Amino acid sequence: GALSLEDLMMLEPLAIALNAMDLAGFRAGWTAAVFGCGAIGLTLIAALRACGATAVLAADVRDYKKPWAERYGAGIFVNPQRDDLEAAARAAGGDGGVHVAFECAGTVAAQNHALRTVRPAGQLVLAGINEEEQVVLDLARLRRREIAIRVVRRANETVARALALAVRFNLGLAEMITHTYTLETAEAGLRSFAAYEGGVVKACVTVAP
Repeated sequence: GALSLEDLMMLEPLAIALNAMDLAGFRAGWTAAVFGCGAIGLTLIAALRACGATAVLAADVRDYKKPWAERYGAGIFVNPQRDDLEAAARAAGGDGGVHVAFECAGTVAAQNHALRTVRPAGQLVLAGINEEEQVVLDLARLRRREIAIRVVRRANETVARALALAVRFNLGLAEMITHTYTLETAEAGLRSFAAYEGGVVKACVTVAP
């Protein structure tokens, strides 16, 4: 079907999500966890389910993200500051945990939380952007479980696939654009966005012709 301008705007995060899945060697039938339910994380959930993930665990420290995660296909939602991550990982992926965890929050806490959900010989994919240049991960757990780490920066020749996926499955990614600003309101709006005010998920700035 035809895609709207808003749908086309969401092709970038979808292409990044597909690159993250490629780096993990994702295969249909795998289980996954996604930490951070912003635009990248929610798009990853949708792409994982469209590409055959049997279960997706979503995690975010902001509880208002729960219905969004469920909307795009997460069967389990947890708040890592409150809920039992290991129990949720077993529920999603079996006794060992999930095949792959994607960290999309850009915090050391989220990276280590994601690590705790991965089964032995599984994958940890870091897609978030940290403020810190150096981070501390639980190296003992990584070594004991032989977990591989991959790092995502951007899309990598995945835009065409993202477009095909969006058309085929009607993922509804444009729905997560919760706030729209003009050039005149952009500065205040982006401050509000950075503070997660008003239940924001994805914001955009429109430019009048």
